[in-house]
Formats: sequence, C-alpha cells, structure tokens
Amino acid sequence: MAYYIGKAIKEQHSSLAERSLYWNKFSINYHQNCQKIYELFESLGINQIYQSKRMHFSMFRQIKGNNWTQLLQEASLLLLGD
Repeated sequence: MAYYIGKAIKEQHSSLAERSLYWNKFSINYHQNCQKIYELFESLGINQIYQSKRMHFSMFRQIKGNNWTQLLQEASLLLLGD
C-alpha cells in the first residue's frame, strides 16, 4: 500500500494544495517512507516488493543522504544487468 500512496503523492497530485492535503493526513515519517518506497520500486517494478524478504516499512526512515543515493544507484545497476 505504501508504494501506491507514494505514487499518488509524487505523481498524481502536482498542485501545492493537493500535496498539502496529503501532508496533513499522514505523519512526516509515513509520507517520506511512502515516497522512498515508490521511488525505489518505480524502476525495479512493484513485483520486487513481494520478493523482498528482509525489508520492512520503518527501514526506509533510517536510510538517509548518501546511503539513499547509493541504494538508488545500485537499483539502477540491477536493471542494467538484466
């Protein structure tokens, strides 16, 4: 579900007013985690979420800055390797 919430926040609600509504409905951490999940699995494909065995929602809050950038780069490399 977090993937779809992240998608709705990032893609479907482009006006400032619409984004503000989502910010008010969810906590900042929940909002950020949903966006990160969407950003990561947008390129990998949603089916990869179901194949991930050691991942849980709160892990995304702990990934910051350079580590997040590195994770996205490694995900891109996985796609190029296929």
